Amino acid sequence: MPHPYAPLCDAHHFARASYIELKLTEDCNLKCDYCCVSATPIGAGRTMTLDTHARAAAIFLAATRSPQVNWCFHGGEPLLLGETFFREAVAQVREVASGNPSIKRLRFTAQTNGTMVNEKSLRWLDALKVEPLLSFDGLPEINQAQRGGTRTTDAAIRLLRARDPEMALTCVLTPQVAERFDEVIDYLAELGIRHLMLTNMEPVGYGEGLETLPPGRNVEVLRRLLDRMLDEGPGGLREAEMVIRIEKFAVTQLEGTKLVPTVGCRTFNCFGGYESIAVDPSGTIHPCGRAIEARHWALGNVNQASLVASTIEERLANLHEKSLWFTRCVPCDASRVCAFSCAAYDRMNATIREEECATTKVFFRDMLARKDRVMAYFSALRPDFRPVTRPAEAARSTPD
Repeated sequence: MPHPYAPLCDAHHFARASYIELKLTEDCNLKCDYCCVSATPIGAGRTMTLDTHARAAAIFLAATRSPQVNWCFHGGEPLLLGETFFREAVAQVREVASGNPSIKRLRFTAQTNGTMVNEKSLRWLDALKVEPLLSFDGLPEINQAQRGGTRTTDAAIRLLRARDPEMALTCVLTPQVAERFDEVIDYLAELGIRHLMLTNMEPVGYGEGLETLPPGRNVEVLRRLLDRMLDEGPGGLREAEMVIRIEKFAVTQLEGTKLVPTVGCRTFNCFGGYESIAVDPSGTIHPCGRAIEARHWALGNVNQASLVASTIEERLANLHEKSLWFTRCVPCDASRVCAFSCAAYDRMNATIREEECATTKVFFRDMLARKDRVMAYFSALRPDFRPVTRPAEAARSTPD
């Protein structure tokens, strides 16, 4: 029997949903200094019930027309819920997805601090086809100071790396990581890690009031990262955001345009609430995981008798509305590589947007100074790329 929410969602919303993030619990067995979701000690926070999880699956997996869906278990620390919860949750998702012919590939991931990843947990995660995604703060001593749990996390990284040479790590770019950035990259290389995702420490959650990287230091890290990647080529270190910057830079150079017409996270057209959805432990629906901390754009709750279309439309319109501030992006050449900040975080702290703008303008000049090497890297990375001919644009300005 179709879930009562499914017709509404299918007709009006969530038909493009491809990344669905389930905040299973607010509890965590660590307490990172900068935690952007304000995780709580074990037993102190909210935890999602299997009934709420089933309702989320019924809504989004019945509504989506996306051929690929990533169902991501998040937290807090999601593995605290244990094998029994995961077995039932995965079964719920598979049952609904099997009735949707649009879904061709269903991927399960679990974003974890790694402290509970071991031979025993991997046996049931493997059986369920749930892929653990680990975060680690670069060097053992930095990780221990900022997060704790380093011994077990380091063991988990080595265990997963032995199983999957292409595994990736997430690393938060704190001032401490930036200060020793070259050492961080060397240490990860020693572990055999070449796929990395750096995320900026944002002044939200526990991170509010902590020192963040000023534009000058941020640019320095980006410059060192770019040079390292250009030296090693596509077969060496690959940082996910930098690969996107290189691709944007090269494509806009080859096609004679500025904004690459994409929708996603960290693009001019944010995908929050359309391709990305997040559900907190109580069942409240948010446009993305980052929007949960703000709590301004709740789209409804999976436990409601019905979802209100006008509420969804109004709140997504508010989230995605570009203020007059963004008019400066139109003539700016640095828009070629800009991430345009985060729509959710901007509203919580407008300084983020200004600092990222300043960083991007300086770093774009750095990329121009390395143009031949950047284009060579792109050619090696995307040898089959063929540029699309686009109408010539008006003369461009130089970033301020």
